[in-house]
Amino acid sequence: MKHKALILFLCGLAFGGAVLAHQSATDLRDDTYRLIAAAEQRLEDQPALALLYIDSALVRSFEKVDRKAEAYCYLTLGKIQLRLTHYPLALDHLDQATKLFGLTNDAEGRYLAQKEEAKVLSRLKRWPQAKDAWLAFKAKAQAQRRWQDLAEAENQLGQIAVAQDAFADALPHFQNV
Repeated sequence: MKHKALILFLCGLAFGGAVLAHQSATDLRDDTYRLIAAAEQRLEDQPALALLYIDSALVRSFEKVDRKAEAYCYLTLGKIQLRLTHYPLALDHLDQATKLFGLTNDAEGRYLAQKEEAKVLSRLKRWPQAKDAWLAFKAKAQAQRRWQDLAEAENQLGQIAVAQDAFADALPHFQNV
């Protein structure tokens, strides 16, 4: 599985330049954050194209020694791998993003990476870890008054309880949603 992902990554590096060469001069100039945004836009519909954009952005973040951009690249790469159901690889990328967000003191980035990590742990059915991740995320969402994220965390906690046949524990989470 890791070999397949490595091959995809290398192909992305090799063909990323060709894809970007076809873009207009004003579209997607040497701007790492625009490449990240382009990858995010194509994440759901065209994950392979998103992978090409994020690979190019990652290379540029290395060239510029831009740790914050690198962190957002790894966050987006984790989302892409989640979309492609490459869960262990997604966790690796999200872990790298979290470390870099810590180095750059980017609280928003850490928040977003924590949410994605909770999603991956749920998909892997690692229930105790997923529950802990969603509880931690729920606390942050509540503290920041992010009601949509709070509802998502409550729903996921309810789903985890149902998956473990703890229906009585699930009910309060669903009621909170």
